[in-house]
Parts: sequence; C-alpha cells; structure tokens
Amino acid sequence: MTFIKTGCCMRCDEPAFEILTYQGEEDFYPGEPKKIGRPLEGSIRVGVLLLDNRRADITLCAACAPVFGPQDYGPLWAKIIRSWDREMSVITKTSERPQWFADAYSNLILAEIGRISWKELVDGAIR
Repeated sequence: MTFIKTGCCMRCDEPAFEILTYQGEEDFYPGEPKKIGRPLEGSIRVGVLLLDNRRADITLCAACAPVFGPQDYGPLWAKIIRSWDREMSVITKTSERPQWFADAYSNLILAEIGRISWKELVDGAIR
C-alpha cells in the first residue's frame, strides 16, 4: 500500500495489532483500520534517528522485523511523507501546512537506535 495504515506494519501493511473496527463509508478512509486492540505476537516498535537529529518510531510485524534494515529507510520515509500529506490534505489547505511538514521532505532515516516488542511495551505500561 502507498500509505501507512493504523495498527499495521509500516513496511508491508499487514496487521501488527488486533484490528477491532474498520472505517465506514462515511469516514475519510473507508475500509482501513479505525480502532486497534492489543499488539500481535512478534510486532515491534523500532526507534530510528532522523537526519535532523530527531527520533521517530516505526511499527513492524513479526515477518518484517528480522529483515528490516537500511535498504528500507528510503522507501519507508517516502511512505511516511505520502501518509502525512494525505492526512494534511484532509485537515488543511496546502498553503497553510506547518513548517515542520515542509521540512520533512528534506529529512530521512539515518539509523536504527533500538527495538522493543509492542507486547512488552504495552504490558509494562499496564502494570
């Protein structure tokens, strides 16, 4: 898919979380996940360092986690930008978009800085 979907792997679009409900015809993105539940087994959150020295998080499914690497950085960042652009087009005119969005076009993923399983993260927050 061309855009990031709620609760799905950002690399392959397969669910990384339980999908509880989907968007209806009256919503902005009919058929896409709307509400998520618990993380699926093996899904992970990957922290990445960006060129502008900021940090971002990426969600991966169990199948993509072991193969995710530098070869994915460019295509994934392009997917993130397309997704932000799609979201922005729903809420604002192109001329009114914030500066951070314009700056994102010249940003990119430099390196992976850490991984944690979503189950471990969520279960730890619940305790």
